[in-house]
Amino acid sequence: MQCKYETRISAACPTDGLPDVYDAIFESGEMVRVEDILAAVKPFLERKAFQEEIAQELALKCRVTLIGAHSGVKTSVQAP
Repeated sequence: MQCKYETRISAACPTDGLPDVYDAIFESGEMVRVEDILAAVKPFLERKAFQEEIAQELALKCRVTLIGAHSGVKTSVQAP
C-alpha cells in the first residue's frame, strides 16, 4: 500500500521572522492518521524553524517533502 497526504505548513523564518508557507507531502507504506499529521504540524505555527528542520522533525514514520519559497528562491526538501 502507498499512502500520500498533502497539506500546507506555515512557520516563521528564524533569519527574518517572516512567515514561510510550505506545501507538505507525507508518503508512507502504511496508513498515517490525518489527526496525527495535524498535531505534528501545529507547533510550527507558533515557532521559528528552517525548512530543513521542519522536514526532519516531521519525518518520523514517513517520507516528508516540503516545497516552498524564500526570498524568491523555490526550495524543496525531502526527509529521510
